[in-house]
Amino acid sequence: MPLLEARLQFDPAHPETSRLEASIDTRSIATDNPSPGYLDTLQGAKWLDAAALPLMTFRSTSVTAVSDKKLRVVDDFTPHGLTRPVSLDVTYNGGDPGRPRDPKARIGFSAKGMLERSVTTAWRTSA
Repeated sequence: MPLLEARLQFDPAHPETSRLEASIDTRSIATDNPSPGYLDTLQGAKWLDAAALPLMTFRSTSVTAVSDKKLRVVDDFTPHGLTRPVSLDVTYNGGDPGRPRDPKARIGFSAKGMLERSVTTAWRTSA
């Protein structure tokens, strides 16, 4: 499995019809200049439990247009093998259809959300 695999269906004229599915291999998560032992702790049993449950998934369940470029996206988020809803404030940053020298189309988004550690602990311990 790739480190990140995602499928996006997006129409800027009708954002409420959008769909996103993403899978992340938690064993691939890294950070620049981590403190000693940080990645081991993050990928260990207290947080991501990457050895036992290496797949984390997101699947959108609803998309609501808040304004021209702002969306509220509710996802089914599955860390630790259990699924819970998570709400994200998403900004559509625009896109580029590509050019003759670089034909790859691009699209950009920013998202903000919050996850309380007590909730992720409950996910892990309720399995």
